[in-house]
Amino acid sequence: VIYLVAVEILIYVFSLVNILNIFLLNIILPLVLILDIFVFAWLTVRVRRKYEKNFWVALRAGVLAGLLIGLLRAVFKYFWINEAWTIVNIFIEPLVTIIFAFVTSLIVNIFINKKNNL
Repeated sequence: VIYLVAVEILIYVFSLVNILNIFLLNIILPLVLILDIFVFAWLTVRVRRKYEKNFWVALRAGVLAGLLIGLLRAVFKYFWINEAWTIVNIFIEPLVTIIFAFVTSLIVNIFINKKNNL
């Protein structure tokens, strides 16, 4: 899960190179959202299948992963960007990531439950 934060940090660091700046920030950075979907889905499947936990444990694992990722990203942006809006971002980004992780985990859990019932 920490790898998602590391990927975003690397994108910002490599964007310091003028040639890569526009490509990384405008094309690659939005693709991190797709990577988030895969990681939250993978985490949910792993908790359900490998550890054989129930629906709610897998959902909580996704939400806690979303909280951790959102908080670490917001703290990084606070120091990297260093503007006034980043203080508000420390509260908003974890909430958005939690909601995103919740929805992704919920959908994956529903698919797993339907597959188990067949």
